[in-house]
Amino acid sequence: MLLMIAGLVLAACGGGSADDGDDDESALEPIIASSGGNRPLFVDTTPTPAEADDADEDDGADSNEFTGEPFKIGVVQPFTGGLSDWGEPHLQAAQLAVAEINAGGGVLGREVVLIEMDSGTNAEQGVEAARALVEEEGVSAIFGAAGSSVSLAIASQVSAELGILQISAGSTSPALSTLEEGDFFFRTALSDAAQGIILADIARENGYDSACVLYIDNAYGVGLDEVFVDSFEAAGGTVVGNFIHAETPEDPEMIVPACVDTDADVVVVISYPEAAQEFLSAADELGDAPYLFTDGLKSRDLFEALGAEQFEGMYGTSPGLFQTGASVISAGFRFDREYYEAYGETSSVPFTREAYDTIYLFALAAEVAGSDDPAEMRDALRDLANAPGVTVIPGDWADLRAQVAAGEDIEFQGASGPVDFDANGDIERGAVEIWQLSDGEPVVIETREVDLS
Repeated sequence: MLLMIAGLVLAACGGGSADDGDDDESALEPIIASSGGNRPLFVDTTPTPAEADDADEDDGADSNEFTGEPFKIGVVQPFTGGLSDWGEPHLQAAQLAVAEINAGGGVLGREVVLIEMDSGTNAEQGVEAARALVEEEGVSAIFGAAGSSVSLAIASQVSAELGILQISAGSTSPALSTLEEGDFFFRTALSDAAQGIILADIARENGYDSACVLYIDNAYGVGLDEVFVDSFEAAGGTVVGNFIHAETPEDPEMIVPACVDTDADVVVVISYPEAAQEFLSAADELGDAPYLFTDGLKSRDLFEALGAEQFEGMYGTSPGLFQTGASVISAGFRFDREYYEAYGETSSVPFTREAYDTIYLFALAAEVAGSDDPAEMRDALRDLANAPGVTVIPGDWADLRAQVAAGEDIEFQGASGPVDFDANGDIERGAVEIWQLSDGEPVVIETREVDLS
């Protein structure tokens, strides 16, 4: 495995395509959707008149003149449950992509529509939602899930069985790499095979010789714990405690003291916001050791609720912006700018760039295949995402469509970085960022690029 360190670029830069696009773009209006219970909600992603006019001037076409039935993408995200902090930001990122795609002419001349359902951060509910989206709503693809356990269940019980293309932007468990799902599952999130190593490196670099781990009892927690423990011990550290907790913790007041009693140099917390808030707030004392957090806990809401001052200066890891190549950096910062302009804040949860990229991948797969058939889209995915090819980035959808129509061999690189898929549907290159808590805000201080190929 090749690990590279890159400094974080803090200044935003413009440009939405390889030629930097048009910096004078209209801000997108926020579209915040929620579903009552588990009922599907059609999300209106038709561009505003101003956006359509801009697209007409830029592209010489009326992007609102769609034909045929909508191109439907099913969204299975956690609007309730342990990962509920992630649901809305991931949906909002997807909606930014849909607005751009529809403004540039849609997919196969058809309007793109998202149909959203709540996974509840629960495997059974996620499977029911995904099945309903395919069998009742007729979606061509599924964006989701966020939690690894939910994605595992959907991939094996719905995507493989019904032959539907599924891409997760937030599921990181190494177990997904070996899942037998008929090659219908892909992910734009980097496997925790990388994050666990970086997490162990940070612990050792900070001089921690011993660690105690609190990890959540699901595919995400078990997989990341295993990689961290192996990597930390291989680097000369000692794991003096390794304690598992349920997604809905029993006796939450006992979880933190289990680690405090070990006198470990650092406490590593691998969990979800809802569970972590419960057991961290229930503890009589947090002990003297610093805490090290993972991507599941990168949430300003979590630390505001807990009282940010007691975690001031502590570190965490999460997926980061891949910073090799000017086009990729441009796409990443362009997305950050558009998200802020649309919603009035930056996203404090991980994988929003990956969510945005996922929608573009679905759209490009259909255009390259010339079809919304899931199997044909699946077969086109690696060709459009992997080298060789002309590098293209999200932003100017009309230009991307034109290149595909002209028979150009493309290599799509997203706002999150390259999306080269291996035989398991995993991305081969990515980045892990190191963040530090400052006044309750997770602030990125370093980015390390990872090559898993």
